[in-house]
Formats: sequence, C-alpha cells, structure tokens
Amino acid sequence: GKEVGDKALHDAIDRLHNGLRSDDIIGRTDGDEFMICLYGIDAPADLLHIANHVLKMIQIDLPANFSLTASIGAVLSPDGGNSYAELYKNASDMLAEVKKSGGNDCFLYVP
Repeated sequence: GKEVGDKALHDAIDRLHNGLRSDDIIGRTDGDEFMICLYGIDAPADLLHIANHVLKMIQIDLPANFSLTASIGAVLSPDGGNSYAELYKNASDMLAEVKKSGGNDCFLYVP
C-alpha cells in the first residue's frame, strides 16, 4: 500500500544521494516526480550516461510482484533553455514522451 510506496521512494532518494555527486541537487517536484540538477555536464552523451545510471539506481523489485522504475526527461542548458521555466518545461515535455512510450527510459530534449 501507501506505506510500501513511500518507503520505496525514500529508499530511492537515499540511493540517489549515495550514487550522485555531493553537489548535485535532488528535489521532489510533485507526488512521485523528482528533479535532479547536475552541474558541469556539457555533452549529451554524458547526460544520458548519468541518466541511465539513475535508472539503474532506482529500479528495484518490491513485494507482491511490483517494481519501482523511473522515467526521465532530460535537458541541457543553454540549448534546452536559459531560465528555470524553460528548462523545466522542456524536461517535463520529454518526461511526458517517455511515459507515453512505456516509461523506464530517458529522453533528451533536442531543440
């Protein structure tokens, strides 16, 4: 139930905190949606590599044949936007596309 889901989310955040750099920022944006701000990432290939690492850190099996997976909408600045609003919108658009395609993947915004 809800308690198992809440614990799974908290455990996933702990794994992210332990698996990312100390200056990366992880924040909850809504319900089961989170944002990760990574500094010093310039190349799309590097961002996708980290996103795939995040997918692996989050994916776990839960009781009763459930599993926790992630969907990631990714964007690089400045190509994906210069303001928080632009970056967030473009990442959200990519997240919606990932979810439409079945989830558990990462789509990178390309202008």
